[in-house]
Amino acid sequence: SVGLPQARLADRIEARMPTPDETRQLRLPSGTPLLIHHRTGYTAEGRAVRHMVTRMGADRVEVKYEVEA
Repeated sequence: SVGLPQARLADRIEARMPTPDETRQLRLPSGTPLLIHHRTGYTAEGRAVRHMVTRMGADRVEVKYEVEA
């Protein structure tokens, strides 16, 4: 949207126990781990042009990737 095309992206996925506030906001059952997905998009020159962070209960996640060479 700002004229910088995204050429590649990098994902980082981590799991940890949620804070009490995250448990409340996400309505997680007691003892449920939190999954945190970070995605950063880069231009062909390596400049970061997008970053997102998604938090979710780890008991509700299925991850599927399809990659074309």
